[in-house]
Formats: sequence, structure tokens, C-alpha cells
Amino acid sequence: MRIAPSVALKGGLVAIAAILSCSAAAAVSQGVLLPGGWRLQEPVGPVATTGTMPQGITLSPDDSSLAVVESGFNPPALRILGTPALKQQKAIQLRGAFGKPVWLDGSNVLVAGGNADAILSVSVASGSVTEIPTGNGTWPAAVALSPDRSLVAAADDGTATVTIATFPSGANARNVRVGDRPSDLAFSKDGRTLYVAARGTSEVDAVSVATGTVTRVKVGLHPSALALTTDGTTLYVTESDDDAVGVIDTATNKKRRDIPVGLHDGRLSGYGASPNAIAERKGLLYVSLGAENAVAIVSNGRVITRVPTGWYPTGVALGADGTLYVSDGKGEGTRANPHFNPLVKGANKPTGQYIAATLVGSVRAIPFADYTKPNAASDTAAVIANAMPTWNAPPLSQTVIRSNGPIRHVIYIIKENRSYDEVLGDIRGADGDPSLVWFGKQITPNQHAIAERYGVRRTMAGGASSGTFKMGKARTRRTAVTCGTPQHEHTFRIATTQRICIRPTILGTRPRSF
Repeated sequence: MRIAPSVALKGGLVAIAAILSCSAAAAVSQGVLLPGGWRLQEPVGPVATTGTMPQGITLSPDDSSLAVVESGFNPPALRILGTPALKQQKAIQLRGAFGKPVWLDGSNVLVAGGNADAILSVSVASGSVTEIPTGNGTWPAAVALSPDRSLVAAADDGTATVTIATFPSGANARNVRVGDRPSDLAFSKDGRTLYVAARGTSEVDAVSVATGTVTRVKVGLHPSALALTTDGTTLYVTESDDDAVGVIDTATNKKRRDIPVGLHDGRLSGYGASPNAIAERKGLLYVSLGAENAVAIVSNGRVITRVPTGWYPTGVALGADGTLYVSDGKGEGTRANPHFNPLVKGANKPTGQYIAATLVGSVRAIPFADYTKPNAASDTAAVIANAMPTWNAPPLSQTVIRSNGPIRHVIYIIKENRSYDEVLGDIRGADGDPSLVWFGKQITPNQHAIAERYGVRRTMAGGASSGTFKMGKARTRRTAVTCGTPQHEHTFRIATTQRICIRPTILGTRPRSF
């Protein structure tokens, strides 16, 4: 007798939970080595290359196509992939794009237009685009359609409002003030309430569609994505910088609890998970963990397994057959761009060499049978193994960052859009490449003085940047930064493709003034 995928999906993953605790440590993947020493697991199913920074994915009503919104350095676009093989069907360039697309039917898709200040209705067949204006400076970052399809809404990042209008005409548009940086939307099952994730004020706002009245629900730090259960009774919200999923009762508009989704395994405890997308199916949650290169599967309020993904996952979607589709903002790895010359301007400037242009995304299709296999618990062990940097921390006696040590404050001086080799590759004794230096000691005497005074170390820390951050230049080389102990490591998510890890060390040289 054939088991329905939805039934097998739930049952199979509950079985995973039973064996998760006794899974042995997985061997480190032999997949792609990332600049920071982490690794990507080899894909187990089809993979498609996308443009830069795919932001969100949604399956068509018949599951035959996957819509992908691209909003990185290269021109924004809507890409349509056939499923499950992920063969490209269409790529439509847009004036602006952001967030997760919404299918109207099998041939039309809604996209939040970002800098276009409009909601975009895109015909997949013809590539034509109809715009529903949201107002100057609104910068819509998300779009939602009411259950009866009579209303369309946009989350206006630029003005901290939501635009609600009649669909498809766009008539009777009105703006309702909500929390800062609205990032995602979800209509209630009856269409009377519009839920808004407001990143800037760390709240979920419940907006009355009829009156515009707003009820504010405080949630964890920087909520980014929403998912409503099929029965409409529960709303889930990813709390990106609390490494948790908030659970909200839609009958009372009160938060019930949090579900932790971050890894807490030795040295990995301090890295952060960055949950940034979520899907719900038959009582199971699928949570994209951008900073862990994984999707967490949650059952009964706890993570039962983690599925390895590409680099910095940004979106999740579930097929009717159980196939798990994942968009990866930074794709399947990176490559060096030694021919990029920042000094060349105009028509002579080589195309496609800037790091933000070369760091393309991907979509993976992970078969149902793979992540529900009897030993699927080993997937979590693989995620942990892949996330272990290849460098080793020095002993406490060799670092000044320690309990009761001389360092009380750390000041980060961040130079965006420059790699180590471009600026400090000419420092003798460090692991740099002088042939890649563009802004050496003559141009950057202060940076060199700091490096020469405090020392550099043969380490690179590469981390994930969110889709809203500008990406800097990175290369597949080790970056010489100073390093300390895992207990006192300080990391920040910043506007670059690298997670900078400042770990000062004493090299035995006397500090000199500069």
C-alpha cells in the first residue's frame, strides 16, 4: 500500500527525533570549502544556479514551477524553474524586486518591487509587468494577497507602513503606519487581519483591514518571516537575531512561547543561526537557518533534525511529494577574482569580476526520501561538522582576550568592499598575496600601522550576510586577522561577505606610536 507523502513526512520525521540523540558524529563533508573554513555538504538532488542573492521562493499552485526572486548586486529578476529537475523556464528582469513571490495562478506572479515603489504583477508567459504603485519612497519589501483575492498588501520598508489596496485594480489604496522596517506579511484565514513582521521594532503588528487599527505583539529580536497554519489559529515568526521561532495565538494576538532553533554544540554556540524564512506543513516547521547553512525541521516545539543546504539559505518551499526546495543566497561556494581592477572605470572596466557580481545564488531540491531516511539524524551531525572552522584557537596564555585580561573593550574598524589582500597583502610574514595589492602601505598607512603594531594571524573568518546587506569583496584566501579563544570570541554580522573576528595577540614586539 502506498503511503501518502504528507503522512509519511510527519511520521518519518517523528522517527528521526527518536534516533537523533544517539547519532554518531558525522565525518566532515568533502564538499566545498568556504573562505571561513566551513564546508558545504554535497547536494543530494538537483541544483540550479540563480542570479545574485535569491531572496524567496514559492511553488506554483500545481507544483510544476518554482518562482525565485533575485535581488542582489546584479539586476533584479524573477526566475522560473521547472520542478523537480529545476530546469530554467524563464528569467524576467524587473525594475526592482524583494522578498518572497506570490503566485496568482499558474502563469502570473506578484513580486514586491523594492526600489520601483510598486507591487509588480508579472506574466510568466509573456514577461510583461503591470505595476500597482505604493507611493514614492515606500520601497515595498514583501507582498501578500487576501484569501478571497480581493485585496493586495505591501510591506513598505521605506516608510514603515503597509499599503492595502483593491486587487487587481490597485484602487482605494491606503497606508497604515506599523513598526519600523516591515519585512513580511500574512493575511489571517478570514482576511480580516493583516499580520506584519516589523524588524526594526521587533514586533508583529496585527492590522485590522476594516479600520486600520494596529495591535502590537512584542516578539524576539528582528522578526523576518511569517507562516500561518492551515487552520489559521497559529502564526509563526522567525526571530532572526534571537535564533528562535515565536509562536503567536491569532485568537488573542498574544505570543505563547519561543522555539529555539540555534545550534548549541561546544564552539558553535556563539555563531548564531539567523532564521530568516519559514514554511509550515502538517504540523511541521521548516526553518531556513542562514548562518548555519541548514534548514531546521521542527516538530512539537523542538528541532528534530537539520538538513544541510547551500551557502546562506534564504527561502524554503515544500512540494506535494515532500521535496524540500531551498534557495541559497550565496550559492554553492565562491571563487577568486584576481582580474578585478577597482581602478579601471567606464567602458574599459571588465564585467562580472566584482565579488558581488560573481557571488551568485542557487536552489537545491532535496528529495523527501533523503531527509526522512532512517539515519537522517546524521544530517544534524553533518551540519555541526561542516560548521567547525579549520583553525584552532590559541591557548589562554597566548591571547590577551580572556577573563580578567587587559582588554576591556574592542573597537571594530570596518573597511567595506575591500579584501585583506587588496589592502594588507604586502605585509611580510603574513599569508597575503602581494600581486593582489591595490591599496598598499603608501595609500593606507594607518591600516598598515595598526596591523604592524598589533600583529596579524593566519586565519580567515567568512560569514553570511543577509540579503538586505551590501556585499563586499572577498576571495578564497585566508585573511590575516588577530584571533583569541572561543570562549571570548567576538563576532558581528556586518555589511560584508565576511564575518570579521577580532582576536588580538601579542607577538612579542613592543608597541610603537604612529
